[in-house]
Amino acid sequence: MLAFSGLFLLCAPIGAQAPAPRDAQTRLLDRRVLAFFEGMDRSPERAPAELAALVGRHPSPLLDALSALQPGGPTPFAAPPAGGDGTEAILLAALERVPGQAVTPLIDARIAAGPVLSELFALCKALERCSDAATVPRAIALAEAAGAQLADERMQDVFEDALAAALVHPAEVHCLRRSWEDLPEEALAAAVRALAVARDPAALELATERLALDPDLTPELLSAIGTLGALGEPRARLAAADAVLWHLRRCQSPTEIQAVVVCLDRLGDDCAVPELLPLLESADEGVRRTVWRALCRLTGLGYPPEREPWEAWFGEEERWFDARAPELFAALDSPRLEEAVAAIQEISAHRLHREALVEVLAHALSDERRDVRLQACIAHQRLKRRSSLPWLEELRTDPDPVVSQAAERAVRAIKGVGQRGPGHSLGSARE
Repeated sequence: MLAFSGLFLLCAPIGAQAPAPRDAQTRLLDRRVLAFFEGMDRSPERAPAELAALVGRHPSPLLDALSALQPGGPTPFAAPPAGGDGTEAILLAALERVPGQAVTPLIDARIAAGPVLSELFALCKALERCSDAATVPRAIALAEAAGAQLADERMQDVFEDALAAALVHPAEVHCLRRSWEDLPEEALAAAVRALAVARDPAALELATERLALDPDLTPELLSAIGTLGALGEPRARLAAADAVLWHLRRCQSPTEIQAVVVCLDRLGDDCAVPELLPLLESADEGVRRTVWRALCRLTGLGYPPEREPWEAWFGEEERWFDARAPELFAALDSPRLEEAVAAIQEISAHRLHREALVEVLAHALSDERRDVRLQACIAHQRLKRRSSLPWLEELRTDPDPVVSQAAERAVRAIKGVGQRGPGHSLGSARE
């Protein structure tokens, strides 16, 4: 019984000073509350529905009724902590005692009844414990109830945490996309930050879509797109890179330019290279250094931070891709082993158009010749594109142990297992 007594404090009218007169309605409610407590041990599976019904029908006098059940008896949350009225602390403490199965109907009942401002922080905090996949609509309802209060940093944080916990479910990401226009203005930045931790490829598509529609959220959206880039399919990453490049062409300030370049760097798509080269001559030193670091990581090369050597390399790569690459692509199917292996080795030595090279070399991973499969694993490891992983994962079970071990090494290298991370030094990007 004590474990549930804190439940009903959530439903109290804030600011109540003393129990209401024990009129007929209160006495009737007393009996219902008592019956609820008595039924908990007998039918715990009915608790959520009964709780929702009680709270929904009688959101206001429950605290008075609860106080009247055992006058003078021990009530865990009866006395607020020292300092202030302690309403929020009481609500948070009560929620910690609410069983997980009762959290969702409790929140739904309070949303239906119209939560008061003093409850909002605790109710948003409780959203993190919701067990079903309908948290986004609840979060939006609470955000609408919060109104201007959502501008408070603590409310922003708890709202963001609640959404982040919900967005582990793919269905919630799609729900957020459908409901985006319903979000209060004060909730948008927190929603983008929560989106950045979603582990669903659809999150990248949503962030990319909003980049052109929500200019006030550009910093948050660029950060989210960069974070989510590793999860997206190649086409989604390409679409994201195109959207970010469109934004780059319209940037004015060095700060904006650097934010966009960092996003492109994290997306890892070398289609950005020709757009970045002119920025090596920017008047701003911060822009030049940021662009140089991005070029080094995008290509795996280490030319100095000057435009001329990078443009010379880029021109050579483009000529090779247009004139020589088609011939090598055809050689992958050559019946001569030496010719096929040589083609794989030359293809993997190039650092531009790597997504296209990965797609071409994927065919070699299923070649019946062991040496071709082995060289293909090594080539994918050199190209270091996450789009290689599905094919390499399959090859980890290759019947030839040499090939399976090569596939394992490639997977670990691409995922960065055992490395300190791409940002610890420029040398980590060079080969």
